[in-house]
Amino acid sequence: MKKMNLLRAFGAGDVPFKTGNLCGPTHDLGRDAEAEAGMCESLHQVAESMGRAIDAKDPSTCSHSLQVADLARCLALRAGMSYQEVDAIHVAGHLHDIGKIGIPDAVLGKSGPLDDAEWQMIRRHPEIGAEILGPVHVMNGHTGITRMILHHHERWDGRGYPHRLRTEDIPLGARILCLADSFSAMMESRSYRNRLTLGDSVEELRVNSGTQFDPDLCAMMVEMLLEAGVRDEYCTVDLLVTRIMCERVLRKPAATPPQASRNVTPQHLRIKGKQPIPLIVSSFSKTCGGHDLAAHSLLARGQVLRA
Repeated sequence: MKKMNLLRAFGAGDVPFKTGNLCGPTHDLGRDAEAEAGMCESLHQVAESMGRAIDAKDPSTCSHSLQVADLARCLALRAGMSYQEVDAIHVAGHLHDIGKIGIPDAVLGKSGPLDDAEWQMIRRHPEIGAEILGPVHVMNGHTGITRMILHHHERWDGRGYPHRLRTEDIPLGARILCLADSFSAMMESRSYRNRLTLGDSVEELRVNSGTQFDPDLCAMMVEMLLEAGVRDEYCTVDLLVTRIMCERVLRKPAATPPQASRNVTPQHLRIKGKQPIPLIVSSFSKTCGGHDLAAHSLLARGQVLRA
């Protein structure tokens, strides 16, 4: 599969873009490069702040959105995506749960099982998030950020929500967010269950590869986590992301690819769509800054995600 096909996974519009920013076509904005870079960096900061506001609704997820954004960025880089594509996923990671603003606190923080009506409320948060971001031009069309947020709870086997998309019909960015969100959920405790160990979390990824998760991306995720070389079964996700980024900087090309990801390359990722996304970039991604993660809401080992 050609590299261009990899660029068709974000629901991109048909506006031609130049290299340089998340904010729109450089030739239309009429700003110099330094001003545009500052605006795009500010957009990332606003997205991070909005994510923190969402997480503040629940003390057990105090840095969830920030951490999911960074893990999603690690996986996107691992998949061979450009810094511009990675930036779009990073912003979507910060904002993926913005729809929870519309969910009652009593439901989000409930320590016992949810009833049917409460489940329906929780399952609405991707759509609420897409509605909130609908008026924001930069989040729609050319970047596909809103579509990633709308579909980050779809499953590879078509049993997810809200639209029951399956396989390559799910935007690639949403598939990456699904993995990042799920893994970080396993690694942190919630009011209704204890965290899993690192080993159990990795095993959950393997067990759900090809059902909940894109199998190619899942193989990359597992390899990335194992290569981090963390032996503490109760390590923090912050430490994992730090080690992953250090490994990326220091890694030397291997003579033979590890078995876990052999024949799994960016060209093998299953993608569907017709339009390339614009080129976007920020100094944050270029320098691989940040190293954090957190969680979402896995009920227990082998059970479904609450949100």
